[in-house]
Amino acid sequence: MTLKIFADLIVLVIGDHCPFTQCQPTDNSVSSPHNAISAVNKNEAWYEEVSKNVGILVKNILPVASHSHWKVRLEFLLFAKSLLLKCTHRLKNCMSMLLPAVFALSVDKYKEVSTCSQDLLNQLQNKYQALNLASINSVIEDDIYASTSKLIKSKLSANDTQKLYILKSLQGYMQILGSSLNNLLCSMPHLERIILSLISLLEYDTNTVNLVEEVSFPTNFDISAPNLWPRKKFLYFQDEEILDCVCNLCYILGQMENNRLLIDYIFDKLQNSNLYTLQCIFLIGCIVKGFPEEPNCVELIGDILDELLSPAVWDLALYDTNHINSMEGSDSSQEQCKVINVKTYNSNVYQICLILETIAKCAERLKCQFRGQLIKILSPVMERAGSSNLVISQSGRVCLHIIAKCCDYPSIAELIKENADYIINSITIQFHHFLHRPEMAVVLQVALEESEAESLTLFSDVALQALKILDHNQDKAFPLLTILFSVVKCVKKWFPSKKCEEINVPLQSVVKTSLKNALMRYVSAKEEELNLLHNNSKEENFHNAYEENNASLDVNDKISIPLHVNLTSEILKRCIHLQSSRNLYLRMLSLETIEFCILALRDFENQLHPLVHELWNSFVQRFSEDTVVIFKAFKVLLVIADECRDFVRVRMLKDVIP
Repeated sequence: MTLKIFADLIVLVIGDHCPFTQCQPTDNSVSSPHNAISAVNKNEAWYEEVSKNVGILVKNILPVASHSHWKVRLEFLLFAKSLLLKCTHRLKNCMSMLLPAVFALSVDKYKEVSTCSQDLLNQLQNKYQALNLASINSVIEDDIYASTSKLIKSKLSANDTQKLYILKSLQGYMQILGSSLNNLLCSMPHLERIILSLISLLEYDTNTVNLVEEVSFPTNFDISAPNLWPRKKFLYFQDEEILDCVCNLCYILGQMENNRLLIDYIFDKLQNSNLYTLQCIFLIGCIVKGFPEEPNCVELIGDILDELLSPAVWDLALYDTNHINSMEGSDSSQEQCKVINVKTYNSNVYQICLILETIAKCAERLKCQFRGQLIKILSPVMERAGSSNLVISQSGRVCLHIIAKCCDYPSIAELIKENADYIINSITIQFHHFLHRPEMAVVLQVALEESEAESLTLFSDVALQALKILDHNQDKAFPLLTILFSVVKCVKKWFPSKKCEEINVPLQSVVKTSLKNALMRYVSAKEEELNLLHNNSKEENFHNAYEENNASLDVNDKISIPLHVNLTSEILKRCIHLQSSRNLYLRMLSLETIEFCILALRDFENQLHPLVHELWNSFVQRFSEDTVVIFKAFKVLLVIADECRDFVRVRMLKDVIP
């Protein structure tokens, strides 16, 4: 109500209907307040002076446009309406202050406010045309340039409310311009100002250390959760509404016909300065969401993906490579082993996650047409989904899920199955460069983890190829064995045992039973067999059992052995030698692989027992090593004892218990 009274007072005093007046000479001897007011000369100079003073008051009222209550913002609109429509000539200096506020309120989340603002803008447009004044579009173009310049200058000094006010003004300008925005984007000064203002505002905060978390187990997450992508932190604002407003601006820009010009300019900024990389990738993803459904957009998105997956943008220095080198114990060059600081590492993690998010947005935009891009997208995305970094791995798997959904695949497993030829060809090519980038082999790991049992026949040849590479490149054994370990885990999951007892029962019983009770059981078992050990009769029985198993194996050679059994047996054979490696990480991984191999082969004793016999001598030596290795070996021993039972009972009492 106060604003309405003030607006009516201004219109009454200096409205466009108020004429110029010349005061008449009066008798100085008679003075009264009424005569003093009547003595004012309402000439042009007077109106200009009053206009300046009113401008100061209007400037102080402007913060009301950002009030938290929608009714206050609506009252401000009515105030602005009175001044803009009834004081057009007399308050020209206030136009530049009131118009940005009106445009900002045209995109208000409350319909009453936004509708009132849009009606006011339509009335202004009609009045400008009737009075032959400059079109409102020309006023908007000037205000856009001024607002973007103000946004660049105020990123440090202004608070979030002021920045949001400027961004909403820009959004209102662009919505009112409509198709005329195409002409504005053809102006290089305007295009540069718009993009630079957004880039300068969207500078990321990469100083936090929560992105370096690693994951050593499959991550389960709810794909329907609202915030699947990493939370974005910025240096110059914290209000999420500012980020939403930036996304809306980019969406409007993406709807323009000149979107290729816009994308090319952003990529030019990305290539010329490393400071703008994160901001440019984020802007591209937001702009892609606004692309219209036109054939030329398919080609443009293809070019965007090519640029994002180029080595300069995609292949970044991450902890994974150095981590693998340290586990291998290889003598890498100083350049390879150079440790990057936390800020650089976090920046690289952010960049990869933003690229994955942009790829997902491209898939959402193209829907089924995105299938044409899978040949170049699947392998890089799956490589990131297998990263040891939790944030990158989760982003990669979210991206895979969105791609599968947008391309009308019921699941990621079906996506991998239908495009297995692309993936296998990519893995085969990557194996040729394995010595230079061993981490690329994780594509096979992700393909298996996200697939089903029927996919094993598709990837079995690739797994055998990994075994051959392992035979000739022992210095790269750790990343290869990691992949093979995932193969064994998938085999165990896809082909569960037919035996009645659960696989994890002996492990659970050991956890529940104290170490003292476990040792007492072994001591009693040793005493029972002590007299037999003196006669060495059980030793002979052990060898006889081994020979009998070999004989039965020869008899059953003609029986076809399942593919997963052959593959698991080959992997177990490699672990026989790798468990004695000098590298602690490799020894631990080989022991864990042995454990899963035995569990996967528990239904195939003819294949399992000869392998255990071959494994035994090297395995026993693990109990004379470090404590951590002994604990791991003891866990494997429990699995061997539970699955092989009498086959290793005597040998265990003789070689392990003492």
